[in-house]
Amino acid sequence: YFAGSKGAIYRSEDAGETWEQEISGADNYIYDLKYDGKKLWAVGKFGLIMNRDITYTQADYTEEFTDGTADLTWVENTANANTGGLNLTVAADSAGLSNVGIYVDDANTGLLYADLGKKLKNYEVSADIYCVKEVSASEPLYKGLAIKTDPAITKFYRFVYRNSSSSSGALKLQGYDGASWYISKQWNAGVDFDTLETGFHNFKAQVIDNKFWVYIDGELLPGCPYTHDGAPVISAGYPGVYVYGGNVEFDNFKVNVFEYPKYMVTANVDMGVMVRRGEFVPASSALDVMGSFNGWSTGIVMTDTNADTIYSAEIGEYEAGTVINYKYRRNAAWDNTEEFPYGGPSREYVVSDEGNQDMPVVLYGDITEVAIDGVPNDYALEQNYPNPFNPATTVKFQIPSAEMVTMSIFNVTGQKVAELVNRQLEAGYYSVNFNASALPSGMYIYRLNAGEYTSVKKMTLLK
Repeated sequence: YFAGSKGAIYRSEDAGETWEQEISGADNYIYDLKYDGKKLWAVGKFGLIMNRDITYTQADYTEEFTDGTADLTWVENTANANTGGLNLTVAADSAGLSNVGIYVDDANTGLLYADLGKKLKNYEVSADIYCVKEVSASEPLYKGLAIKTDPAITKFYRFVYRNSSSSSGALKLQGYDGASWYISKQWNAGVDFDTLETGFHNFKAQVIDNKFWVYIDGELLPGCPYTHDGAPVISAGYPGVYVYGGNVEFDNFKVNVFEYPKYMVTANVDMGVMVRRGEFVPASSALDVMGSFNGWSTGIVMTDTNADTIYSAEIGEYEAGTVINYKYRRNAAWDNTEEFPYGGPSREYVVSDEGNQDMPVVLYGDITEVAIDGVPNDYALEQNYPNPFNPATTVKFQIPSAEMVTMSIFNVTGQKVAELVNRQLEAGYYSVNFNASALPSGMYIYRLNAGEYTSVKKMTLLK
């Protein structure tokens, strides 16, 4: 493909010997092309994403406040210690129209985003924003779109309208990393675009990787796209609205997703116990991981690159929310002698949107049935001993009947960092040894699940 004058698009299917003009509809101008090895995007006038079929689709997410309530889940970024709660109401706006969203910034946080379930990477966001033409002390300095924002920290890109005694009515595109501003492109009213009269105006931003196209009332602003390469403020985040010191009235909020971000997932197994027992010999034994990520076909070989008996393997890149089922195997066998877990069910991992990530470290088990006469009358999970510990500790528990048992370790943020037990056990008393040499000092939570029984306790690792 290449783009010609006045938005003409030409296509060749014979390595450039002949060219055919693509008809993209009346007055649809092409502004940029991007090819990622799999897909070709053509970005045209008014933000149209063009292809050979020229199909138009409704927004993936929409907020119109038509029934007087919000349909999307709106969340206020509280990274700047804003304790005022969610200050979003649906009411009449300054022009007397009903059912618009009014977001009040009471602590200069300024960021209200739509929680769409997972962060976005390549997409477009638009909204009608109420702007005041005349300079007014009662108007916020900036209001507009939050193109990308992180829910926990003050990092974002914004496309905003400026109301001030200097450069009043200007539009700005900026990125902020919590300390410094980037891009900082300003378009001046009456010069780069038609001066905005008091009322609602449509703000739209498109982002593909680190390129930004911004539009006001359907018109692409000069110089787009603007690129923030090198160290982007945020690569994936949530769209929303922005205001600095006041309130913003908005309506017809829409999001179209081009592509969700994917994150590299790494599997990890601690073979230290089996190495010490002589049941796994690094020089001659092999470990691999199989699962739904490869159709349960050929296993991915795991390696101990740091010579610390922690074996790892990257299993691929996946979107947040993807459920991965998997098992580890010694020496590529599925029988009850070699398979891990021992004849048990598959493990399950749900990909988060917190960037590239490690699956919980699985301890290739050190569980021992304690020789005590009789069968327990009830379930119990004991406090680990020693506690605090460094780096190993023992956890004992008992179950009164045969159950599927899991025991997992979590850090204080709720992230699962290790799995000690995941198998069917008979009624009895058990002891599990846990070596936390791969984890940093801190407080951890360990949880026992046996049938419908659940018990949780704390442990402290001090190195």
